[in-house]
Amino acid sequence: MKPFIQGLVISILPLPKQGTKSYLNSDAVRAERRVSQWTPERSQRDSAQFARLQAKAKVVRRHIINSTTAAGSGHPTSSLSATDVAVALYFAVMRYDAKNPASPARDKFILSKGHAAPLLYAVLAEAGFFSTDMLPTLRKIGSPLEGHPNLRRLPGVEASTDPLGRVCRSASARRWRPGWTRPTRASMS
Repeated sequence: MKPFIQGLVISILPLPKQGTKSYLNSDAVRAERRVSQWTPERSQRDSAQFARLQAKAKVVRRHIINSTTAAGSGHPTSSLSATDVAVALYFAVMRYDAKNPASPARDKFILSKGHAAPLLYAVLAEAGFFSTDMLPTLRKIGSPLEGHPNLRRLPGVEASTDPLGRVCRSASARRWRPGWTRPTRASMS
């Protein structure tokens, strides 16, 4: 896990009861110890990575604005509000292979607020899942860049989601367990 993400992880991990053996061995405590191991070299490395992520986030924001403007519709503010988190996850934390989007070793990103699809599309394009030239086709007839993510139309999309964030139950369902593979058009007909 990357150091600048650890603060976020520490704040959301539930801690066991303080003073117990499980507390001292918890993920949050171990992450806190790693964060406290500061060195000037590590600081420079983290600063360079942070600058790289900021630059990538700026590019992704530009893609979001351009694609929603070209479409004449969409939800740019919902997409912009989650840009930093998605960029940090895709370009500093997650493991994936854009050339093999169905790899069983990949990390899965499920966008629970489906109306922020322009964000997901911009991040996937920057990650190399498809060309950035497709982004202006958002919400156009025949385009795989629909108003909400559709896992059957675009590589890298892990779940078809709606605007209300009701994807949590499907994300924890049996099909997300290791060994599950994405259905193909042939297997669904």
